[in-house]
Amino acid sequence: MHGRLTCFERDWLRKDLNAVGSGLIGWILNFFLRAFHLSTARV
Repeated sequence: MHGRLTCFERDWLRKDLNAVGSGLIGWILNFFLRAFHLSTARV
């Protein structure tokens, strides 16, 4: 039972990290796209 609990916690932690990672990647991509558009508009 204890092994099953740790496995569940590990799966939940992995899902949480995946959600945070995908959100962070999306924010970084959005930031770079905005910076690229600003640099091209300036030139």
